[in-house]
This record gives sequence, structure tokens and C-alpha cells, in this order.
Amino acid sequence: MFVILIEWYWECLLKQYFLKTMAVVTCIMSVAVVWSEVTFFSKEPVLSIFANIVIAANKHYNYGAIVTISTIIIGYMFYCAYSTVLKIRVLNLYYLAPHHQTNEYSLIFSGMMVCRLTPAMCLNFLSLVHMDSHVIKQRVMETYYTQIMGHMDVLGIVAEGFNIYFPMLVVLLCLATYLSLGSRLLSMCGFHQFIGDDELTTDLVDEGREIVKREKRKRQRAEESMARRREYSDRYPNYRTSRDNQDGGNTTTLAILKGSPSLNSILSSLNPLIPEMYGA
Repeated sequence: MFVILIEWYWECLLKQYFLKTMAVVTCIMSVAVVWSEVTFFSKEPVLSIFANIVIAANKHYNYGAIVTISTIIIGYMFYCAYSTVLKIRVLNLYYLAPHHQTNEYSLIFSGMMVCRLTPAMCLNFLSLVHMDSHVIKQRVMETYYTQIMGHMDVLGIVAEGFNIYFPMLVVLLCLATYLSLGSRLLSMCGFHQFIGDDELTTDLVDEGREIVKREKRKRQRAEESMARRREYSDRYPNYRTSRDNQDGGNTTTLAILKGSPSLNSILSSLNPLIPEMYGA
């Protein structure tokens, strides 16, 4: 009873406010991430929001706040990245299926993508908070991560500023996602995609759901019919044989009676009386 009461309060009173609060928090976090990605290369003045927060906590030697804020920021970045990457379907072969139905090859493929993405995101986070000296071109104390993993300026094209200016493209990616440009472009090419605000897509989705429901009911009825027949045949295994024998005996008896001269004489005598019986 107590659990039911808590569930009622959660579903009817608390859930809507919790979702609204999380929507506001994630919206603020998304704007902060995008702004920091665009401005993290500026060391004077410091325009990155996350870098300003870490610098302010560092001045007061509040390392607990630095760890907490850094964990929240990098956790949100990983959630945004992984929630998108793990939904990718490669030729409809490698994907994560719900209810523990993912095969071992898809798990290995997803783990490979996560392992390749994690180091780059960690270095990107260090750039956002101005802890990567190879990005801000300023002498700072090296973190243990960069001491072990190194920096992203190993290649010449990266060292010349690619890792600084390429994150600015996240603004274009956000605009393309908000306007559903990818889905609209594929729809123009003939590959129909699901666009949330498209009435035609909504109608197609509803029609597809009805087709699936009808096919499901059809298969369910067929399975139930087969189950009933199987159960009936298992319960009465000799019924069909005896019925066939009985039908064969009745046919033989009828054929014998039709060939009998007495039966033919009775039928011929009754033929004149049939119109009088029905008042003809």
C-alpha cells in the first residue's frame, strides 16, 4: 500500500515538475557546452563558462567543488554523445536491442565506438576548462591524463589549429538538428525519414501502426485456430477415422437402397401425391 501511494504521488504530482526542471537544467547545460566549445580557445579574456567556474573554484582552493562540477560536466557530455552513438544502426546488423536481445557482435562494435570516443572527449573537456597547455598555449600544470595519454597535436593538421576550430562546427550541427535538415534532405532524395512536425509523416506512422495491429491480430487468430485444432486432434485422435468410416457406411447403404426395386416403386407411387400435399 505504501509503495502504491508513493507511485501515485510520483506519477500525479512530482513527475511533471521533475521533468520540467530537468528540461530547464539540460537546456542550460547544452547552451553552456555549445558556448564553451566555440570560445574555449580564447585565453584572454576567458570566455568559456566551464573554464571560468573551474578558475573561480581554484582561486578559493575548493577542490571538492572542482571535482563535483567537472564530474557533472563531463557526465552530461558523455550522456549526450553516448545516447546518440549507441542508437546508430550499421546496415541494421550492429545495434543495441532492448530487453537483453543484443548479440555479441553488436556489443563488441558498440564497445569499440565508445573506447574510441572516450579519450577524445576527455581531451576536449580538458580544453574546455583550460587544463590542456597545448590548446591554450599557456604553461599550466599537466594533468595525469595528459601525462599518460598525451595531447591531440601529434598530427600536423591537428597541431595547426584543427582541434581548436573544428569544435566550432557544433553550432552548425545544432542548427541542422533543430531544423531536421538531415531528415528533410533524405526525404527530398526519396529516403523518407520521420520528421516530428510533418503531418504526412504522422499519418504514415499511424497507418503503419494500424497495419501492424491488423497483421498481429491475424497471426494471433491463426495461431489460436491451429492450437485449437491441435488440441482437438490430441483429445479425440480416433474421431476423424470413425467419422470417415461412418460416412462411408451411410453412402454404401444409400446406394443399396437406391438400387432396390421396392424403394423405386414406393417413390414412384408417392410422386403424384406430392402436389396434393402442398396444395398445388
